[in-house]
Amino acid sequence: MSYIFLTSSIAERLWKKFSNVAGINTDKMHLQQLITSWWKLTGPAKLQAVYKTMPTIVMWTLWKRRNARKHGENVSYTSMEWQIQDIVKKFIKVSYPWVKGWSWNWFEMVEKLKELRPKLHFVWVTWKYPNSQRLKCNTDGASRGNPGLSSYGFCTRDDRGDLIFAEQSCHSHRYLMEEKKSKK
Repeated sequence: MSYIFLTSSIAERLWKKFSNVAGINTDKMHLQQLITSWWKLTGPAKLQAVYKTMPTIVMWTLWKRRNARKHGENVSYTSMEWQIQDIVKKFIKVSYPWVKGWSWNWFEMVEKLKELRPKLHFVWVTWKYPNSQRLKCNTDGASRGNPGLSSYGFCTRDDRGDLIFAEQSCHSHRYLMEEKKSKK
C-alpha cells in the first residue's frame, strides 16, 4: 500500500506539489508521518479544515488511479492534480458558500484562505421608553433544538425605565416548561 499512496513516482509528485505549498517536506516520511504532518499544520481555522482533508483527498485520487489502471485506463498526473484541486474547490464551496470569484489553483486557494476574514454585520439595537403611563415588556428566549434545552426571560418597565417585574427560566427542557405552564 505504501507504494500506491506514497512511494510511486506519481504519488511522490502529487504529495510534493501540494505539501510544498503547505510547508511540509515529504522526503523520507512514512505515510503515517505525512498524514500527521498535514493534521498538525497551523493557520486560520478555515485553512486548517482544508489541510486536514488533504491526505484523504490525495489518497482517494491515488486509489482511483490504481483502480482505473487495473481496468486498463490511463490516468495522467495532470488529470490527478486537477481532480484534487477540484475536490478541494468543492469542499471550500460547500463549507464556505460565501466564497466567490476565486482562482481555483492550489497555491492561490491556500493564500486566499490565509487572508480570509469574515465580514461582520451588526445592527445597533436600543431600548425605547414606553409612552407616558404605559408599561413595556421585553422578552428573550433561546432553544438548543426541538426537543432540547430552552430558556426564556422577560421584564416589565414603566415609562421612566424602572423595573416593575422580571421572570426567567434557565436551562429547562421544553417539555418541563410546557408541563409547568399546563399546571398553572
